[in-house]
Amino acid sequence: MAETHFHTILVIGEEPEKTIAKYSSVTEVEKHLKIKRDDAPKLLNKHIKAIKSFLDSDKIKLTSRQKDYFKEAYLSLKDMDEFDYFLEITKGCTYDEETGDAYTTENPDAMYQMYYIGDKCPFAEPFILNDGTTSYSAKVQDIDWNKEIKVELTPYQQKMEDEINEFLHQEITWGKVRDFLFQEVTFGKNNK
Repeated sequence: MAETHFHTILVIGEEPEKTIAKYSSVTEVEKHLKIKRDDAPKLLNKHIKAIKSFLDSDKIKLTSRQKDYFKEAYLSLKDMDEFDYFLEITKGCTYDEETGDAYTTENPDAMYQMYYIGDKCPFAEPFILNDGTTSYSAKVQDIDWNKEIKVELTPYQQKMEDEINEFLHQEITWGKVRDFLFQEVTFGKNNK
């Protein structure tokens, strides 16, 4: 199941598109090493252990649906050949003919795939200016920083925020979660 995340950021400066371009997934960078071929067995084992720790943990509360998802992922990875795993996590890369290492021009700093600026964004709220008007773009001195910006969530958005907060405030380290979440893996019975 695909997930969609929405974030709102404040970009300071005259050229917001130029400022945030370095975080775009469509911004290509110089060709660089993504993964060494020899690291595939270690990465596969690390991925399997991360999923197993999620499943075995009594500190991480998973729904039955999440447990089923991770069980399927665990079984799929456990049965996966290390070379197939390497190919799966390096899709779209070019490979060094001598070492087999995977190279890419993907932006390693990518944080988003698309963006909207100002009133084009359905989730953005305008600034309240000193003269009482609103604007999506303003100089710092023109913004009334004492006015409270109230954002109201729908019941569904509030429920999602509550679930995310509950999940994020469990006793787990960000490093482990980040390493687990940002690995590319395909799940399913036909992915051998």
